[in-house]
Amino acid sequence: LKDDAAFKRATFEKLWTEDEKVLGQDRLAAPRVESIVPGNATDQPKRIALGELEVGTRFIGIMALYAKTDARDARVLVLPLNEAEKPVIEFSGYGISIAGEAKKPANGDDSSQPAAKGK
Repeated sequence: LKDDAAFKRATFEKLWTEDEKVLGQDRLAAPRVESIVPGNATDQPKRIALGELEVGTRFIGIMALYAKTDARDARVLVLPLNEAEKPVIEFSGYGISIAGEAKKPANGDDSSQPAAKGK
């Protein structure tokens, strides 16, 4: 995303069905789908590479499609690109959130891919 304002304002349904219309010029690339399967709290996070990003990308928009929602309806998350390299994004209950900043592993692996964890 070039800017996050339209993404934050839009409903989940509009983002899912009319992303080009809702986001306009702020949508710099087509959405990419990643499947996250339920797991346990002790499972290692699934790393997802951001890959090549369009010039002008400043934000990463994340959506979670669940069979149902809860009262808080926290199925969207947006991260500034400069903060999207290391966080663990947790898919829990019927929402998504940042579980905490991922720390550099002791083995020296300096992977810059965000991690996703489902439970």
